[in-house]
Amino acid sequence: MSTVSAPLVSAPAEADRLFTTLLDAVQAESYEAFIAPGSHCFQHGVSQEMFTAVGAQVGAFLRQGYEAAYLGLIRRKGHEIHLWKLTYADGGDDNLAHLTFADGKVTGFWLT
Repeated sequence: MSTVSAPLVSAPAEADRLFTTLLDAVQAESYEAFIAPGSHCFQHGVSQEMFTAVGAQVGAFLRQGYEAAYLGLIRRKGHEIHLWKLTYADGGDDNLAHLTFADGKVTGFWLT
C-alpha cells in the first residue's frame, strides 16, 4: 500500500513575484504590464488579442477576489513548471495556473 502526502510548500520568491505580476496585469487589463516580465519569445508570442481574450474570460473573476494556492512544481523536458490552484470568490470553477520562467523572464503562462 502506498500513501501520498502533500507537504505545504511556498512558491519560490521569483515564481511568486512573476505570478503576482501577471495576475495583477490581467486584473488591470494591462497588456504592457503582462508582457513586460516576459522573455523575447513570450513578448512576441502573446498578442494583444490573445491577452484580451484571456482577460475577458478570467479578469472579472480575479477582480471579484480569488485565492491562489501554490501546488509545487513539475519538471518536464528541462523546464520547471510552477503550479497554482486559483479559487474564485464567486464559488465557480477553479483554474490551474502554469508558469514557466528562465533567467527571471516568463517563458510561459497558462490557465486551464
